[in-house]
Amino acid sequence: MNITQPLRTDIEGACIRLVLDAVHAVDQQIYRDFADCFSADGLLYRPGQSEPLRGPAAILDAYESRPASRMTRHICTNMRVDIHSVTSSTVYSYVQLYAKDLSDADSSSAPALKVGEFEDHCVCQNGRWLIAERKARFVM
Repeated sequence: MNITQPLRTDIEGACIRLVLDAVHAVDQQIYRDFADCFSADGLLYRPGQSEPLRGPAAILDAYESRPASRMTRHICTNMRVDIHSVTSSTVYSYVQLYAKDLSDADSSSAPALKVGEFEDHCVCQNGRWLIAERKARFVM
């Protein structure tokens, strides 16, 4: 694979931005934007689920069914992009997830904290990078 350094930098930047845009959309509860980060046949493996969500419509349905009072914040670090070709890459990220139900009567309670990771296989289709498969898992 002969990818020039400028192209490698562009691919890495686009793929990292895609991952960050996806978590931002979830944290802001803009679930349509989150679902739009996935390819038409995209798969989302969520922690504790044996079967993936298949396609943006299923992803959107699952996230829209969450309580509106649930607040999350994803902190993504140690992002590494492995480029397979000019149209395929994998992004590995460590994730700290803070979650809290804002309808909880005890507003002083600390949010739940989980440590996990994303493995995002990304593809470039029609000039746009999309997540073809996300494996999200908790490790601590």
